[in-house]
Amino acid sequence: MIKINADSHYPVSETLFVFALDSEAGQAFEGKNKLVTGIGKVNAAIELTREIHFRKPKLIVNLGSAGSKSFGKGEVVCCTKFIQRDMDVRGLGFSLYETPLSGIPPVLEYGLQMNGLEEGICGSGDSFEMNHSETDYNIVDMEAYPLALIAKKENIPFLCLKYISDDAGSDAADDWAVQVHLASEAFKKNIILIQKKMASIIINKALAEDLETIQALGRQTFYETFAESNSEEVMKNYLEESFSTEKVKSEFNNPDSHFFIAWEEDIPVGYLKLNSGAAQTELQDETSLEIERIYVKKSHHGQKVGQLLYDQALETAQNLKKSYLWLGVWEENLRALQFYRKNGFEQFGTHTFRLGGDDQTDLMMKKVLD
Repeated sequence: MIKINADSHYPVSETLFVFALDSEAGQAFEGKNKLVTGIGKVNAAIELTREIHFRKPKLIVNLGSAGSKSFGKGEVVCCTKFIQRDMDVRGLGFSLYETPLSGIPPVLEYGLQMNGLEEGICGSGDSFEMNHSETDYNIVDMEAYPLALIAKKENIPFLCLKYISDDAGSDAADDWAVQVHLASEAFKKNIILIQKKMASIIINKALAEDLETIQALGRQTFYETFAESNSEEVMKNYLEESFSTEKVKSEFNNPDSHFFIAWEEDIPVGYLKLNSGAAQTELQDETSLEIERIYVKKSHHGQKVGQLLYDQALETAQNLKKSYLWLGVWEENLRALQFYRKNGFEQFGTHTFRLGGDDQTDLMMKKVLD
């Protein structure tokens, strides 16, 4: 599976990877459904149309090199807007980039957004730009626009990732020649290797039969997080009290609490607990949703499980029409603090958390939702 974001994931076997040149694909995509169209909009349109009716893909992924003055060489950027930069029929009263009498807007908005990547506006045209000065688009290529348009017309989800090979300036040709062969490894890292780790993880809403699983996950992950800073006696007493069968069952049965479990095949590797309304531990604001716990087994740290659980929290908040998320995180849990700051949380206060006989400080953080 390829997971693009919290809502979009597709089988690799039903994904069509589209390149202009074989050198952009390299060896990284051997064995995948790969299409090399050749350079230019016409070649791209002809070859993709033919391939769609042959393979009938569930997802089209355009991977290619591009120039940019806004992004640095070596960056991978996700394009979700497209312009036909050499379409100019203003002399007949049409807007710049507008295809006459087509009903297509000058800026074509179509494409999936991939978590963790900057978004760009791609200007496609049948020229290799070496003096880019337009501000309407910040990525320059020669094929993406027709690929996006055809995918939209065929109602096929479309992902466009561009490896920045040059600055679309006077040295663009030399830079492109040096950089283009590095594109395939960059794409493989972003869309294959990382996504494989995420793709095997499934987030499910916990059911009544999962109570023992939640209890076991809670005990193990809390112990792995805090054992180094506390005595065995303190940990034992806290785990017995906070993760007793009665307490876990009571929390699960609260209609304002929501539990989710991260599964790797049939193995639970992390869990999420959310609270709304009166179930929230402090604020109890009807417009907020509390992330009380996101915990992942130590064996699965670094595999994006926490991000998937957070994505589920964000989706739940949006479904419940909440205006912000909030949480408390131990001030010495630097890994968690970095994670939440990366996801847009800001500190708004502190809270004293008692573990054993010691008072410990939680930082209160929140993220306002759009």
